[in-house]
Amino acid sequence: MKKLLLVVFVMTTVCFIGCEDTLENADPEISYLSVVPGEIYLGDEVTIECVASDADGDVLSYAWEEDGEAVPITTSSITAIADEAGSFHIVCTVTDGNGGEDSEFIDIVVMEQPFMDSWTLAALSFTCVDDELLVGTPPNATGSLTIDSDYTFTWSTTLIDDDEGTLAECLEEDISVFTFTATGTVEHDEDYLYFDVGEVEDWVFMWEVDEDGDLILVEIDDEDDTIFVFE
Repeated sequence: MKKLLLVVFVMTTVCFIGCEDTLENADPEISYLSVVPGEIYLGDEVTIECVASDADGDVLSYAWEEDGEAVPITTSSITAIADEAGSFHIVCTVTDGNGGEDSEFIDIVVMEQPFMDSWTLAALSFTCVDDELLVGTPPNATGSLTIDSDYTFTWSTTLIDDDEGTLAECLEEDISVFTFTATGTVEHDEDYLYFDVGEVEDWVFMWEVDEDGDLILVEIDDEDDTIFVFE
C-alpha cells in the first residue's frame, strides 16, 4: 500500500510540473504606436494608439506616461488637443493580468502654428470680363487677412477705382469701390493652405507661404489668373 501511494504521489508531482510548463503565460506584445496627424501643430487634435495582442487571448490593460508622469487613461488610444509646443516622450505599457507586460514609446513633436498670423494686402491682379488684366496695389487696393488658432480666417479686400473708371469697366458695373469680405475654415498640408469660402459659390482658395512669410494666392478652384499677395 505504501508503494502504491508513493507511485501516485510521484505521478501527481510529475503531472503538476508538466502542466505548469504547458500553461506558462505568454507576454502581451505591442506591435507599434501610431500617431495622427503625422505633423502636429498647436491646436491640432492628436490621437495616439497602442496596437497590441496577446497569444493567450488575455484581456489587456493599458497604462500611459508622458515625460515620466502617469496619464489617467487606461484605453488603447488617447485623443487630446495639442495645447503646448515642444517634444514629448510617450510610453505605453500593456499588461495581461497574469504577470506579462510589454512597453513601447514614441516621441512626439508639437510645432508652433506657422499659419496663425495677420497680413496686409501688398498686391493683387485678376482678369477682367474682357480678358484684360487689372492690377491693384496700395493705396487703391487695401486689405487684411487673419488666421486664428482655431483654423478660421477673416479676409477683406477693397479696390478703389481710378479717375478713368478702370475698375467699373473691368467689372462691367457702375461702381467706384469694390469690397470683398469672406470668413471660413482653413485646411493645410505641408505646402499649401486651403480656404473654404462656402458663401462664394463653394470656392476653395489655395495659398502658399513663401520664405519671407508672405501669403500668396496660388489658384482659385483650378483658376490661376487671380493673384493676391499679403505680407
